[in-house]
Amino acid sequence: MARDLLNKYPTSEHDDFRMATLMFGLTPELGDVFQKFRSGRTALHKAVDYRRNRSGVDRAGWQTFGLAGALEVDMFPANRFSDLGVEKQDQYRNLGFKPATAGEGPVWIVTAHALVHVGSLGHDAVMEALHSVAPIVHLKELDEQQTLLEAAERVVGYACKVSFETTFAFGRKSSWPTEAVKTYLLGTMRSSHGYQGFRFVVNPKSSKKKSSMISDSHIEPMVTMVGL
Repeated sequence: MARDLLNKYPTSEHDDFRMATLMFGLTPELGDVFQKFRSGRTALHKAVDYRRNRSGVDRAGWQTFGLAGALEVDMFPANRFSDLGVEKQDQYRNLGFKPATAGEGPVWIVTAHALVHVGSLGHDAVMEALHSVAPIVHLKELDEQQTLLEAAERVVGYACKVSFETTFAFGRKSSWPTEAVKTYLLGTMRSSHGYQGFRFVVNPKSSKKKSSMISDSHIEPMVTMVGL
């Protein structure tokens, strides 16, 4: 995915790209995770298409805009909310989590990470567009100590990882309960038919490929797993 995106911008440099993190929401029901992601993905494509056709904006910049990323599903037990770091607690409250009424079961967080080509649009314009489809957005510059390909592949590799761990305050990690892992695997298999169908791509308008909602039949089996 990283190499494919970079090949569309042969003269671009590190500063033309960002790592994007979009937090779409949280839910106690795993099935809602995939629906929230698909809804956010659809909204993103519409937001880009709108800007590509809207007068008064950098239409040329949006024509060349592109990204490649994937869904990441995080989980924490509701009764361990206070064990999370302060930043995560603030984020999850902003996404609607209410500790007093949450109970004890798993809470699933809908997050996507992507390699984004900002190009002539710049940081702020892309941030505004992404914020229109996700309540929490972060854009981070790539590591210039690495080659552009290495930095891009690191972003996409991070986006596509699957981890069955929750990170609490001070970097403490805890493996998911067995039942949560089982719920995740069964839910993912049902929603993607055994394939990693939770990726998303926006190609530049000049590309012969269409912006992709990526059907399950065009991607590899979901095999990259961490924390087993």
